[in-house]
Amino acid sequence: MFKEINPDNDGTLDAKELEGRLTEAEIKAADPDNDGTLDRAEYLAVVETRFRAANPDNDGTIDAREFATPAGKKLLKLLK
Repeated sequence: MFKEINPDNDGTLDAKELEGRLTEAEIKAADPDNDGTLDRAEYLAVVETRFRAANPDNDGTIDAREFATPAGKKLLKLLK
C-alpha cells in the first residue's frame, strides 16, 4: 500500500499523498522527526495503531463487524 500511494517513489508520504487517509493533525502526530512527511516506518506505525484499535478481541483479524466500528472505519481510510 505504501508504494501505491507514493507515486513519486521518494520513500516518504506527504500531505497530498495522504489526503483522505490522515488529517494534517494526524500526520503531525505520526511524524516524530517533524519533517512534514511520513516514511514507511512512521506510516506502518499508524496502520498498526489503527489495526489494534479496530481489533478489540485481539484475534489478529478484522471482521466485518469490526470494520463497521469507528476504529475500523479509520483503519479502512488508510487502506483504501
